[in-house]
Amino acid sequence: MIPFISNFALRFRNARAAIRQIKNGEWEPRLNTTDNYHYTAYRCGHMLWMANGPFFCDLKDPHSYEDLMAFGLICRHWVWWAAARKLKADADRKTRSKRKIPEL
Repeated sequence: MIPFISNFALRFRNARAAIRQIKNGEWEPRLNTTDNYHYTAYRCGHMLWMANGPFFCDLKDPHSYEDLMAFGLICRHWVWWAAARKLKADADRKTRSKRKIPEL
């Protein structure tokens, strides 16, 4: 029972730190140039995957895209609904407003 509690406590602290950092503007969303949407955010060599919603919102290795399980299943939902969703939506909204539709 103790390993479960200590693992949950660590993931809870990771999630709380990520939410605080996102709200402080420390994470920078990166644009996917293929379809002009933001799938990832970067900070100090860490990559936050936020493309597929709350079930996949977690830290990934920037080189291999391997899931690092920093938040766990419950806390990744908390990160998504508390901060990452707004970060992605705001970044996508800014990109869409800059698009120029060609006049035929």
